[in-house]
Amino acid sequence: MNIPDSPSSARRRSRVRADILASAAAEISEAGVEKASLRAMARRVGISHQALSYHFTDRQAVLTALAVDGFRQLVALSADAVDKVTSDSPLGHRAAAIGIAYIRFAERNRPLFTLMLGSAQIDPTDEELVAARLAMWNLLLATATTENDNGWGGSASPETMAILAWMIVHGIATIGNLLPTDVTPDDLVLTLNCAIATREDR
Repeated sequence: MNIPDSPSSARRRSRVRADILASAAAEISEAGVEKASLRAMARRVGISHQALSYHFTDRQAVLTALAVDGFRQLVALSADAVDKVTSDSPLGHRAAAIGIAYIRFAERNRPLFTLMLGSAQIDPTDEELVAARLAMWNLLLATATTENDNGWGGSASPETMAILAWMIVHGIATIGNLLPTDVTPDDLVLTLNCAIATREDR
């Protein structure tokens, strides 16, 4: 018979799990994804390797959970950026706000960003990861749909605009510091938006 955790035990497990993910983020920042080890993560938290395995079955599970956490952070930051766009802002600025949030997240969390979107070290079939990625796509598509209904992108479908926006913004985020020093990612996104913000009455 399984005895359910007490509230205090569940909170303690949640804290340890959060500490492990924080240690994993620090470890991939310093050692890189390929060299990040469970033992090093456990040392950062101050627990044994065996204790860590109580929370995560293996290294891939830790890194996958870290990627899930990254996507959830990205969705929250993107949604907050959209909410801050005022109703009198130019056409497409909600979509641009997501793009800018995406690029800033990549700049500030480069190892995590690479893990989320370019690493074979995570399990792409993990249900939580699939759901987190879908949440990001759904936010982008919903925003593109709202903007498209007002004329953003002209006759292109919301799905097409969402895909194009993601491809271009991901390219900017990936290039990162290879951009010329007199060009800012924010300016690129806003310039792009001005180029594609087309009203039917133009």
